[in-house]
Order: sequence, then C-alpha cells, then structure tokens
Amino acid sequence: MKNLELYIHIPFCVRKCRYCDFLSFDNHEEMETPYIEALLKQLEFYGDLYSDRLISSIYIGGGTPSSISPESITRICETIYKKFVVDIDAEVTMEVNPGTITEAKAKAYKLAGINRLSVGLQSANDDELLILGRIHTWDDFLRSYEKILKAGFTNTNIDIMTALPFQTEEKLQNTLKKVLMFRPNHISAYSLILEEGTPLFDEHWQDLAKRRHGRPTSALPDEETEYALGELTKSTLEKAGYVQYEISNYAKPGFECKHNIGYWKRTEYIGVGLGAASLVNSTRFNVTRDMIEYIDKVEKEDFNGLLTDVQVLSKKEQMSEFMFLGLRMLEGVSVFDFQQEFGTTIDKTFAYEINKLKKQGLIENDKGFYKLTKRGLDVANIAMSEFV
Repeated sequence: MKNLELYIHIPFCVRKCRYCDFLSFDNHEEMETPYIEALLKQLEFYGDLYSDRLISSIYIGGGTPSSISPESITRICETIYKKFVVDIDAEVTMEVNPGTITEAKAKAYKLAGINRLSVGLQSANDDELLILGRIHTWDDFLRSYEKILKAGFTNTNIDIMTALPFQTEEKLQNTLKKVLMFRPNHISAYSLILEEGTPLFDEHWQDLAKRRHGRPTSALPDEETEYALGELTKSTLEKAGYVQYEISNYAKPGFECKHNIGYWKRTEYIGVGLGAASLVNSTRFNVTRDMIEYIDKVEKEDFNGLLTDVQVLSKKEQMSEFMFLGLRMLEGVSVFDFQQEFGTTIDKTFAYEINKLKKQGLIENDKGFYKLTKRGLDVANIAMSEFV
C-alpha cells in the first residue's frame, strides 16, 4: 500500500499569541461541538476515499489541540483508526501547550493512541513569554511536562524560539539549559519571524525596517546577533547529543519527526479540518478557511466544495519542490531518488542553478546527495529560492 500522511487541524486557542498568523482563534466553546462533528464527517469521507493507502504518520496540530476536551481528541483518534488503515508503527503526534494540560487529558491522549507530544514552550524566561503573549509561565511548563511524563509519554518534542525581542545569548542559554534538563527526544528551534498583521509586527515594524538596511535596532536582534543566537543553539544542542537533521530541528538519533520528514520529502498527505493543506496525486489543495462555510459544506456532504486553491503541479513544479523542500534536510536531496521519481537527473534539469550555487560555495554533492554547505545553510532561503 502506498503511504499517506494525515494532518488534523484544530483551530482553537485559549488566546492567540502576539506573533501568530496561523489559522487559529480564541477558543469559543459553542463552536467546538459543531466543528468536531464536521471534522469527523470529513475524516470518514477521506477514510473511504483513501482506503487503499497506508497511514504512515498522523499529526494533530493547531491552534492548540490541548485546549479542547479530551473527549473530542478521543473521538478523532477513534474515527481515524476505524476508517483508515494505520501502520502499526505510525508516528501519532499531537501539539500541546503548557497551561492546557491536566493529568486526565494526558492519560486520555495516551489511551487514544497518541504516542508523541510536541510541547510549545518557546522560552524558559517569563519576560520573553510575556512579550510573545503566551498564556503560560515556566512553572506552568514544569507542571504540564510532569503530567505528560506521568501519563507514560516517552517521545516528546519541545519547541523553543530564537531572535526574540530583547533576547540575549545569556537568556537563550538559560532556555537551552533548562530544556536539556528534561532530555526530550526532539527539540525544534525556530527563529521568530514577524508576520504582517500580528501585534508583534505592529510593535516592531520600525526595527524590522532598520534591520533590513543594516541600521542599529532598539528591540530586535540585528543580523549578527541573530546569527550568533542560531550558532549558540546549534553548538549547545550538538554538545548535548542532538543531531541537526533539518534547518530548525534537532533530535536524538532515531527520533527525527517522521511526519515532517515526509513533508520535506514530498510524501503525499491529506489535511482534514479548517484551512488544512493536502498533496495527493501531484495536486495541492486547501480546505476553506471560513468556519461557517466549512460546517455548512460538510453538513451538505459537499466535500469537493470545501476545497480551495486547487493546483495540479506540472512535472517541472514537482521537480522544483523536490529540490527546495529537500534542501531543508541536512542530508540533502538524493540524486538517485530524483532520477527514480522523474526519469532524469538533477544535473541535467537544474544545471544552471547547481553551477551558480556551486560557484558561490552554497551547495555541494556529497556521496550522491546535493546538500547545502555550512555557508549555504546560513543563507538557506536565498539558496533554496533558486529552485522556486
């Protein structure tokens, strides 16, 4: 059976963070029940449609999935296992936030079949959490993580963020030191990106403009400091035994996130829920972002009417995606896999781009894999944009 990854979107939060531009909104209890009912119906539809596929990974993201009732999460998992063929070794991840976890919730997740939790800490410094608009403190994280361990979870990820307003190397080192006390299997370290329309962007747009022109900033780290924070993260985690396998992700050997690797390697996936994205049969499409429309269309069983931004990818577009997504992985892009997939070679298809990046010292061929050099990783977005 051909593999298929499954993504479930829960758009509810206790409160939207000040940097967040994801499809999420403050939890409205009156919306949870109709939304979950619609989501379950969409799951059942896709379960029948893709009965010939093997679900290799499941990811429940948001929003904050742990902000809704554990009964809703249990029903989602029950429907998945009832309607889909799930690999016995499937990675089943759910995002949780400190301050939204109870002992009963953690136990319910475990019983429902979830085997990996991704915990959104972001910082161990309460002043930074306040700037980000997080609902929790460091102490809240400690209590939440204790409940997760008590419930029997042994595979966890902890999210942290760098390049925060007023962040120093000392503050970041404090976060890294505290996170490493727990020895999670996986650590995601994302550099803060200020998105237009968010409160943090509105507050710091002038600093952003100054940074783009190399001028001194008052709150945001300049490019040199941001680079230093990234290098501190990398060196600290590698000394602690974590392997950087993707630009923003580190793991103990054998605990790399299967779901994300599938995304970067273009394993097909189906997204269920508001705004969820899919890639199936060389076609990308999204679910509507309108909650009322979503519930209404599902009730009418108009599942095709839910879809927006339907794009059938040409062979050239598929090859481009193969390159710029795959180059996020530190191992790079397999020359053999590319030829197997497309019946031609990388050197022939992207001769100009490869030669240009080689001359700039940004890419190299290492034992049959094209990968970004150390210098290339420092300017990864520029290097990968050559293939867009």
